[in-house]
Amino acid sequence: VAPTPSSESTAALLGTWTVFSARIYYEDGSSGSDNPARYGQLELRSDGTWQFGSSTGSWHTTAITGADWTRWGVQSYGPTRKLVLVGWSDGVADGPVEESGGQVDFLWVICPAAPPTVSTPGTVWLKFGHR
Repeated sequence: VAPTPSSESTAALLGTWTVFSARIYYEDGSSGSDNPARYGQLELRSDGTWQFGSSTGSWHTTAITGADWTRWGVQSYGPTRKLVLVGWSDGVADGPVEESGGQVDFLWVICPAAPPTVSTPGTVWLKFGHR
């Protein structure tokens, strides 16, 4: 069982988040984008659960490690903690929490994707923000 979010900094994550961008990076080196409007909203609840369309699970935050940046395939650019979504596509998805001035600006959800969901294996990057 994941810890229940309770800290003041975690409270800034609560609520409904909208997909601002959706991109897939295929293992063959190509990439593509998707219409963010086709995705539902991500709800992060104070009891430590999340909902995205009909999918649900638990969530928490933790510190980003060097291994996370390597796994995501990007250089560290400032965020120090990540959102972890347990139960995302029957696994775990995570990504940086972008913050400034004590506010959460954007959340990233990074997860593997494979056929039949996509044509060839890759990694999906969803960027969430508040509207």
